[in-house]
Amino acid sequence: GVLNINDPVADYLPDIFASEHRGTEVTIAQLLEHTAGLAGSAPREYATQAPGLLPSEYVSQRQPFELRWDPGLHYSYSNGGYTIAGAVIEKAWGADFDTLIRRELLDPLGMDETTFNADSPPSFGPDGELARPWRMPVRPAGSAVTTAADLAQVLAVLLDNGGSFLSSESIARLERGETGILAQAGGGVGAYGLGTFAYVAGDSVLRAHWGKTEGFRATLAYTNESSPGSGYVLLVDTADGRAIGQLRSLLNAYVTDNTPAPSVPAKSVGSLPPDYSGVYVNASHDGQQRAWLFALLGARQLSPTPDGVRVVPLFFGWPSEWRRLDNDLYQASSIPVPSGATWSDGSTRYWVDGESYRQSSALSVYGQIAILFAGIAACIISLLTWPFVITHRLWRRSRARKDLPDQPEDKVQTTRHLPKYSLWPHSTAIASLSMLTLLVGFLYHQLVSDLAIVARIGSFGPAAIVLFLSSMILPVSLVFSVGALLKNASQRGQIVSTLYGGALTLILSVACILLVSYQLVPLWSML
Repeated sequence: GVLNINDPVADYLPDIFASEHRGTEVTIAQLLEHTAGLAGSAPREYATQAPGLLPSEYVSQRQPFELRWDPGLHYSYSNGGYTIAGAVIEKAWGADFDTLIRRELLDPLGMDETTFNADSPPSFGPDGELARPWRMPVRPAGSAVTTAADLAQVLAVLLDNGGSFLSSESIARLERGETGILAQAGGGVGAYGLGTFAYVAGDSVLRAHWGKTEGFRATLAYTNESSPGSGYVLLVDTADGRAIGQLRSLLNAYVTDNTPAPSVPAKSVGSLPPDYSGVYVNASHDGQQRAWLFALLGARQLSPTPDGVRVVPLFFGWPSEWRRLDNDLYQASSIPVPSGATWSDGSTRYWVDGESYRQSSALSVYGQIAILFAGIAACIISLLTWPFVITHRLWRRSRARKDLPDQPEDKVQTTRHLPKYSLWPHSTAIASLSMLTLLVGFLYHQLVSDLAIVARIGSFGPAAIVLFLSSMILPVSLVFSVGALLKNASQRGQIVSTLYGGALTLILSVACILLVSYQLVPLWSML
């Protein structure tokens, strides 16, 4: 009764957000359903060692928080949102988070050895060695350290209370989203609720949640398709993501063995409005630094069908058929719950099927992909031909020296007949090396998904320094390359080399501008 999850956050923490779009206030429910518009944790946050940091201290150190879109619009996972919710609890209850957790939760359960304010327990890296403990500042998002004996206390209380701490209404709210496009369209059971999301396993849907730190993986999943239902909890000290995937698949198949086949609606309400056809790019990926990559690589084409919409990935994945249920709500033929929705914000249209996709032009998507790959190709060509260009220059100067008349002559007059050496091959090669280092390093740490790599990127160390310097050297080298080419063009007999170098520099410059728009150049946000 102290708080209502639909209360505006500003009632307790005024001026916490840098911009609340259109005057819309962020609510506690939006923080808990990850629809407030906050970005996911950046590498800097993964690298932060902050044991015992209070949520209110976290807020005071980092506010104001930027919102990426209108609150309640898109789903995007944010540990920071849960930490802000913890700060709201501290403010409303007049005590620090750890005191409240101890008083209201742990002591009543008899969990004397459990805490949210301790070093992480030992975990293991891929080589089997002990990994460094994690002390991230977002403790309320999930950093309880407990023992087997205390977990037995939880089980004992559950059994004594008929298997639940909560009312059936509270559990239903945990399993149902009420904010975000999908929930507003009527698909709350397929959206992220207050701690669980709908997870498709074969022909069934589980309620689930999972997470990881370095060397540790946790999964909870259950089905309520049949009474009493079944599920599992998987906790493993390992860095082997492939093994965890296999374990999940085996357990998913077991707990869904007797669940009914997916229910496909008998009829639809009509075809998709024609103006929702087109190319859509990801608009809601939780990693703000890598959102541009997932926006492009995850682009998809929507086209109307007689009873709904067909969604075809532009680059990777398989097409899916969605039947329109009611107004803006859709259900895929292979998913037992509605999990697709359309939404329009004036001239901008969105499609939701787990994440949100904003309508874009095909020219923009293919153009950006072409620029990116052309830039990579130009980098490789520049680095491969760099030694040959230098060798050719040295050979020409050597030939010119031999061809000079063998007679006394002023030194200045002699060098006037020699081909002048240009700096553009060097500067272009340095720019190419910087771009490749930046792209390869960035993609490696984003796509490999090794949290230890992410933490190293966010801390002051070799990996972060190399990426940051590459992002600074790239534009500077391109400026030098342009200047050197202009000087090179003024010399006789340099037309071919100037055109060749100019073409490479132009492609690299356009790719650099694209990376600037992605905020990868300069790479301030990564550090």
